[in-house]
This record gives sequence, structure tokens and C-alpha cells, in this order.
Amino acid sequence: MINPVFILFAIVILAFAGRLLFKWFLLRRKITHIVNTPTSQIRHLLDGRFKRETMVEVKGTLTTDEPLTAPYTKRDCVFFHSQEIDKIERIEYRRTGKGSKKNRSIVYNTTSERKSYQKFYIEDFTGRIEVCPASFEIEGKKVLDREIPREGASSGFWGTLFKPCGDKIIADITRESILPLHQKAYIIGHYYIGNEGPYIGGCPDKAKTSLISVQTEDEIVKQLSRKSYLYLLGFLLLASVAGFLITNMFIL
Repeated sequence: MINPVFILFAIVILAFAGRLLFKWFLLRRKITHIVNTPTSQIRHLLDGRFKRETMVEVKGTLTTDEPLTAPYTKRDCVFFHSQEIDKIERIEYRRTGKGSKKNRSIVYNTTSERKSYQKFYIEDFTGRIEVCPASFEIEGKKVLDREIPREGASSGFWGTLFKPCGDKIIADITRESILPLHQKAYIIGHYYIGNEGPYIGGCPDKAKTSLISVQTEDEIVKQLSRKSYLYLLGFLLLASVAGFLITNMFIL
């Protein structure tokens, strides 16, 4: 008789394997877009030779007529993303056949988040074009990642027969990433024509790639390729384990 526990275990493993395969597919699609989209000179984007929503790639320097100031680090930038996060220790007791088992986990809760949406420019030796950062995936430069332990303060932390359980805030985390003014950047996005002329914007369709990064194209591709190989390896390992379990279920 087939043990239902083995069946459930195999299904769970296959679900994780499927998730890894889907992530691998998304990364490979992004790599394909980056590699296959030729780099355009900005003057060619300004002369109207591209159709609306064409995927375009540009490399240049970020600039703006009205620089922003990052809230925490006070750095000049064209874009910022700032967060305040609670680091929470969560303690739970779960009943088992031998009594109760303590389970400790760390969770994070974002309490404050600020992100700029002001338009800016990217320029090369042929000209400059406006960039609308909304709907872009933005890989900026991390300028702040600070964690300060919090003593005594807690939220919903109580005792059950002298056993601490619930949630306790153990640290305050502050993070900030920016696109610095005059930073060299890589952009792959979509070509649009607005009331004030052509601009590069992000596309809300997740099947299309919209990325602004302070890394070079080669660095981005290497990083994504490394991640995709790990996802593929994880999928193959989990699929092998699931296949082994399924085969042995019928043998046993």
C-alpha cells in the first residue's frame, strides 16, 4: 500500500521544484532581453525613428535640472529609496507528541518607506533623454544599511507560565539606496513619446524588462546568469529527489 505521507512529501518537493524552475525562466528571459537589445545612441531616440513601446537600451550619465537630496544620507541624487524596518523576534510554542516545542524566527516589518518618482535624464555624447522612473526595477547604490539593537521595547510580547512568546522588536534597521547625480548607469526600458517629446519609461507588463542599474551590462548579465544556474541546479536536485520518492513508492 502506498504511504500517503510519501505522496504528500513528493508533492511538496515538486511544488518547490516548480517554483525554482519558474524563477529560472524569468531570469533567463531577462538575460535574453538585455543581451539581445542593442545599445542605442540617445540622438537616435530623439529623432523619432523608434515605434512607441519599443524596448530600448542606453548607457550614459544620470543628470537632472533639479537634484534631489536623499532623506537620511543627504546625498545629491536623481532617485532615492529609503526604508525604516523593525527587526522582530517571533517566539511560538507548538504542541507535539512530546509536549510543546519552542520555535524562534526573525521577521521584518517595514514601518516607513519613501521613494522618489521625479523624472531625470540620462545623457551620452550625442544628447540626453528624459527617464520616468515609475514601473522600473531600480538597482541603485546602497549608501546606508544600519541596524541598531533596541533594548527593552517590544510589541505584543507576553509570558505563558514564564515562557516568553509573541513578537519582540529587537532592532531598528534603516536602509537607503540612491541613483547618485552624475552616476554612470545602464537602462533598458521602453520608448514613449509624451507631450514634451520622447522619453524612456518602465512597462507595467512583467513579461517585459524595465531596469535601471549602476552596474555595467556585463556585470548585470554575470550576476543574473549565476542566479539562474543556482535555480536550475536546485530544480534538478529537488526533481531528482521527488522522482526517487515516487519510484520507491510503487516499488514498496
